[in-house]
Amino acid sequence: MIDYRIFITYRTLLIILPLFIIVVYYILFTLIASLRASPPIKSQSDLKVSYIVPTYNEERNIRQKIENLREIQPHQIIVVDSGSTDTTPSILNEYAREGYIDYIKEDQRKGKAIALNKAFSEANGEIVLITDADAIIPSNSIQELLENFADEQVGGVGGALIEVKNNDLDDIDFTSTSFMKVRETFRILEGNLDSVPFTEGSLVAFRQELLSPIPIDTISDDMELVLLVREKGYRVVFEPKAVVLGVVPDKYLTRLKRKIRHQIGSIQAIIRHKKMLFNTKYGFFGTLVMPFHAFRLLIQPYLVFSSIILGLIFLPELLKIFDSIPLYLYGVLLVGYILLEGLTILFKRYSLFLAIFHLIILQGVTVIAHILYHQKKKYIAW
Repeated sequence: MIDYRIFITYRTLLIILPLFIIVVYYILFTLIASLRASPPIKSQSDLKVSYIVPTYNEERNIRQKIENLREIQPHQIIVVDSGSTDTTPSILNEYAREGYIDYIKEDQRKGKAIALNKAFSEANGEIVLITDADAIIPSNSIQELLENFADEQVGGVGGALIEVKNNDLDDIDFTSTSFMKVRETFRILEGNLDSVPFTEGSLVAFRQELLSPIPIDTISDDMELVLLVREKGYRVVFEPKAVVLGVVPDKYLTRLKRKIRHQIGSIQAIIRHKKMLFNTKYGFFGTLVMPFHAFRLLIQPYLVFSSIILGLIFLPELLKIFDSIPLYLYGVLLVGYILLEGLTILFKRYSLFLAIFHLIILQGVTVIAHILYHQKKKYIAW
């Protein structure tokens, strides 16, 4: 017989309590957001779009990117190159001479915020869309994005990123994409409730009249722009049908650095716009959505790791319960898990196990980001 009394010891409660707080917080948020949902009004759109593509050493991707945008037939393509040292400038000069793009050349790499501010001043479309040089946009994604602007309260719309590996658009990164599928569920809830706090920088659009220069030390421009638009009284929503394909760096260390930088930028944005926290002036965004992300960025990682540390401290006592479990059950669980993950990858479906794994890794990344942020290091170059 298994002695279940071990589960009610104070040691076990200490381990479970931080995780219990996280689960309850997520459940309450999901429940409230579902009950008070107000999706944006949609209709066909013929708005003129200015596309902005910031570049730095993108000789491998820039031709494909510009041709991708030309197929969509945009009103305007603006490419800002920040001091590339490869053949990117010569490629852009070629397209500029043919009249396909408006080319802004910077002699030095000063950061994405400065590049975007220069592009904003040149954009003349009703909608300004920002996209990465290594991201491919299916043509139908743009119409899905623009339909949300039929709602006059919508000031911005973000698309759904699907990450691919090794520059192969058929090779999906299931570890991160599984996590993103879970995250997309919350983004839909946030947008329907009020506004999302950030978008994917690879595909995001705003009303041109709402854009203003962002601080030049901005690290996470996608979050900074969203918060600035929400401060002006407009919603920013998530459109899951507006898909964009983005390339994951080949090296894991490069991917890790990118995630750390993104988390540093998110912490910076939350702290910079802290006046919106619990502020009823900003509706459900101020009272629920932004506090939810402040909790996720500033508190949740430490709750997760406190559970892990306490679990390791009390591990000998907790292991006693497994003495009563037959060995064959461990084998069944292991085989079942391997089969589930194998079928997941084989049939290209997204796995909850992979999402949880990615979530745990992200907590460690966020803790590192806290340390680096408080060291006041500069991360404005992308």
